[in-house]
Amino acid sequence: MKKMAVLTLAFCCMMLWVAQPASAAEEAGPGWGIWEGIGRFINLFILFGVIFYFTREPLKNFFDQRKQQIQQDIQESRRIREDAQQRLATMEEKMKSLDQELVGLRSESEKEARMEYRRIVEQSERDAEKIMAAAEREIQGLIRTARKQLREDAAELSVRLAKERLQSEFTAADQRRVVDRFFLSIDPAARRESS
Repeated sequence: MKKMAVLTLAFCCMMLWVAQPASAAEEAGPGWGIWEGIGRFINLFILFGVIFYFTREPLKNFFDQRKQQIQQDIQESRRIREDAQQRLATMEEKMKSLDQELVGLRSESEKEARMEYRRIVEQSERDAEKIMAAAEREIQGLIRTARKQLREDAAELSVRLAKERLQSEFTAADQRRVVDRFFLSIDPAARRESS
């Protein structure tokens, strides 16, 4: 850092020193001729020499560090590139195997879908059979209930019709005769007395 400050100061002084003779020569007019050009060339040569002397070591270190940094960056980029190529190769291999996996998955899913379809059809058939059996049982139960109800209704209707018929056609003499027959059927001794 100190060398850079000295170098910058030397450079500024040199520039002032080179610039002053040029402006002084312009004021003085012609007279120096070729020597003025040679003097400027020498001044320039001295300036570059001083700059080279003071900046040689820092520039060398800078360029060496820069060279090492560039080499490290190149090595790092090579490593990253190789890693990326490996990952690309891995991905391409996976993509190739992915096609095969997709074909396998597709055939497996189709197989599972067919099996599921068969299972659903079989389950539906079993459920339909159960529903049919339950419906048959319910129908049989309804038929039994209807027959029972029909018998009850028929018996009730018969009793009612018989009652109405008896009330309308059965006289007091008929009632006596039925009662006598009943007693005769119960007691045979009464039968002998009436005969």
